[in-house]
Parts: sequence; C-alpha cells; structure tokens
Amino acid sequence: ARMRKSAPMSPSKNPSLSHDSASVFTAGDDCAINELLEGWMELDVFLPDGRKIRTTVERRTPMMDLLVQVTTSNKISPAGHVIQILTDRGKIIQYKPNTPIGSLDSTVIYIVPKSSILQPTIKRMSKIPSQPFE
Repeated sequence: ARMRKSAPMSPSKNPSLSHDSASVFTAGDDCAINELLEGWMELDVFLPDGRKIRTTVERRTPMMDLLVQVTTSNKISPAGHVIQILTDRGKIIQYKPNTPIGSLDSTVIYIVPKSSILQPTIKRMSKIPSQPFE
C-alpha cells in the first residue's frame, strides 16, 4: 500500500514538493538551501559615493533584485551599477543575477559603477605606445 503520499516528505525525497529554490541546485540540496534562505539578513552596503548604509533583506532575494532595491532607494541608476561581493580574503565572489543573497555567505556588498569594473582592461591597452597626432 502506498500510504506515503499523505505524509509530508522532505524535498530531497520528492522534488515536486520543493518550491522557491533555484533550479541550479539538485533535489538533495533543496532542504538545506531552503533552510539557508529562510528569514531575513542585515547587509552593510557601500555606495559608489563612499557612504555605508545598513539594510535588511530577505535571504532568498536574487542579486539582481537586490541591486535594483538598493540603488533605487538611494537614487542611483541600477543600469549603470553592479554589486560586488568580496570574500574575507578580498577576492571577488562570482554570482549569477538570480543567485539568492543568502547563499553567498557575505554580509557586506559594494555597489560599484560598471565602468570601474572595465578599467583594468582599458589600463592594459593604454600601455601600447601611441603614435603622436600630427
């Protein structure tokens, strides 16, 4: 007899019951991920002008939504900016736009102009000796 269906099962045993989790994770990770993403978290946000603000967000907020929330509430254009997150060692954490902030293990984010991220390649190109204009 299949009485199992009436008892609630953990998402790891029945992927069709899982919800709100990104499809990036396997069904086995759903339970842990959903727990990790429940509730709210405080973030220290460094704005492009150097100001630091504190904000509280839902842990499951996708990075793109977080960018829009933080920039618009501080009168900054979201289109010209990105969020940078650094590890404790100062390395930039890579993420996708739909990555939940709660999964990135950081409570500090930086709103930086997109142009500042492209500068290293511009600097490398400027080392090429240029011909003087006449």
